[in-house]
Amino acid sequence: MREVLISKGYGAGWSTWADNKYKQFLLFDKGLIELAKRKAPEEEVKEYIKSKLGEEADIYMGGWNQIEIIEVEDDDKFRVTEYSGAEGLEFRDNEEEWL
Repeated sequence: MREVLISKGYGAGWSTWADNKYKQFLLFDKGLIELAKRKAPEEEVKEYIKSKLGEEADIYMGGWNQIEIIEVEDDDKFRVTEYSGAEGLEFRDNEEEWL
């Protein structure tokens, strides 16, 4: 199993509102997952992100307030969907339906 961070609440996305070069980090980073587990405040998370990605990393933090950890199987293929800030996971269950 692996853990994925998403923001399920409406208002602001987490990885979906970030630059593509940061998406993998925002979805899977073990340090961020630990911060989410203990419900760390936004300022602490910002400091952690800057320490890992550098000062130029400009991550919108609006989704952090509603962050959730979702467990998925190691070999599950999925994509993060977003509607009005609410993120979800769409799984690639049937290879024939995906092009």
